[in-house]
Amino acid sequence: TYGILLGGKRNRIGGTTPASRNVIVGNYAAGIAISGSNQFPATDNVIVGNYIGTNAAGTATGFLTGSKGILVDGGDGNTIGGATAAERNVIAGNRDDGIALANYISGNAANSNLVLGNWIGQDALGAALGNSDDGIEIWLAAEYRYLPVRIRFVGRDGEAAGEQLASDIQVSDQ
Repeated sequence: TYGILLGGKRNRIGGTTPASRNVIVGNYAAGIAISGSNQFPATDNVIVGNYIGTNAAGTATGFLTGSKGILVDGGDGNTIGGATAAERNVIAGNRDDGIALANYISGNAANSNLVLGNWIGQDALGAALGNSDDGIEIWLAAEYRYLPVRIRFVGRDGEAAGEQLASDIQVSDQ
């Protein structure tokens, strides 16, 4: 089971105050899953200010989430995190990837999603806590391999720390 399974439009999970924060941990599947299809799109959703995979203080792993911290499968135009520290999600202690943008369940690509300002593999104080697999996984089936992919790096202060254009990604058919 998922902690939260979302298949709609314009929903908000979490908020910018401790009272609006969700602590999502101990799920069999992903902590938060956004799943959309052509018929039922999952677009323009916002996930901010949550602790996913950690204890309530955000400083240690909770009862491990069985899969990814956040899975966006076939959802477009969603935002995970934000430009301020209050919008940051802490995503650590998960048994798989911190965040996965994919199309391996729905068959629809996860396009134009924004992942910004999150602490992935770090606790709420910035110390290493880790996830068991990748911090961010971008997985696309053969028919959705659009390149180039622009990756922007943002420092802890919210300022742009660099940008990379990935146009030569090694892709396998596994």
